[in-house]
Amino acid sequence: MMEQSLAALRLQVKEHMDARRYAHTLGVEKEMRRLSSLLAPHLQYDAAVAGLLHDVTKCLSFKEQFAYCEKNGISVDEDERLAPALLHAKTGAHYAKAHFADLANEAVINAISRHTTAHPPLSLLGAMLFVADFTEEGRDYPDCVSLRAFLYSKDLAGEEGLKHFKAVVLKALDLSLEELIEDGRPIAMKTVEARNALLADNLLF
Repeated sequence: MMEQSLAALRLQVKEHMDARRYAHTLGVEKEMRRLSSLLAPHLQYDAAVAGLLHDVTKCLSFKEQFAYCEKNGISVDEDERLAPALLHAKTGAHYAKAHFADLANEAVINAISRHTTAHPPLSLLGAMLFVADFTEEGRDYPDCVSLRAFLYSKDLAGEEGLKHFKAVVLKALDLSLEELIEDGRPIAMKTVEARNALLADNLLF
């Protein structure tokens, strides 16, 4: 039943994406399955659903993203106005809840809503989605390749594995911040909050 519902979901999300985005989405689903099998086997179904739905509104233009927010009463903060690429996390979470409620529970919705910034409170599912977005095998940017190598450089099982995974999340945040600074782009305060919370060990996972 699980695999049947996921197969149907793949066909549904494909209708919302171009070929490149769909390939990335399948890559994130695969990576989420792998991560959950190592870190949290009980989350494998939610992990697959989150991977498939995380970019369901990504192909909307920025104008369409803002219009979707206005139509559905979704607040837009200053960071999102400066960097509207962040908005698909909010619109995607809303769309998933509105149209895929039979598959996407609150844990999945929350993970989708945080996958661009990893802002607290962040669950393990949310952390896996944040990382998988970087490390799925189709990502060939140098930072993604290095993060993927770092992720799988140690065993992810047990407490030591979770400790290493937290280091991976921190490295992913650092790489994101470094890229934004190098490109002269605005930095969302939620990303800074995520990094500070992780350093203080205040994230949930």
